[in-house]
Amino acid sequence: MIKTVLFDAANTLIHKPESWDIWLSLLSSNGFEIDEKELKKVHKIVSETIRFPDRPDKEFYNLFNSKVLFGLGILPSDKLVSELYQAIKKCEWRAFDDVSDLLKVEGVFSVASNFNSSLRETLSQLLPISFNQVVVSEEIGCRKPTRDFYEQVVSRLGVKPSEVLYVGDSLELDVWPALKVGMNAFLIDRDGCYPRYENRLDSFSSLNQVIGSLNED
Repeated sequence: MIKTVLFDAANTLIHKPESWDIWLSLLSSNGFEIDEKELKKVHKIVSETIRFPDRPDKEFYNLFNSKVLFGLGILPSDKLVSELYQAIKKCEWRAFDDVSDLLKVEGVFSVASNFNSSLRETLSQLLPISFNQVVVSEEIGCRKPTRDFYEQVVSRLGVKPSEVLYVGDSLELDVWPALKVGMNAFLIDRDGCYPRYENRLDSFSSLNQVIGSLNED
């Protein structure tokens, strides 16, 4: 029986949608015409392989954006890297549109994220739902995908790992380590980056169906 639905935060519940238009516009003005789907795929791969600090700074974002550019086959000039940082840093967090579907889901919700302590306020301002627990790496002193992170989360939830359904956007940081500690885990993959992975959602609209299926097992 699923007693808690646990969510990742960034790019699962909240995102910065304006950033994609900024990327495409700046690439175009610098002579590079890139398909949005390709950009999102490369961005996702870089996100899977680089470790985000709890409080990312300019140096980190310049490194991250440079790796995305390399993945697109573009040399990261100082000009383009600077333009990307200056524009994207102004983007604000937004709730995904399908977060409203969570209002139809019965149960206890919690969040576990590689994030800083500002996350609670961000979620309370943007989301129409409340969370029993919001566990962030900055406060507990360890990070995804370590086993210690997930074991601490389970301890705070006060339930068995098998009674948790974890939903996140990363196979490496979310799904795989959650499965290894005994949780149920599904990938949220709105952009279809991982079509080969079976246990994935393309939106929260099908979350009730997943919970019902797990409760029947």
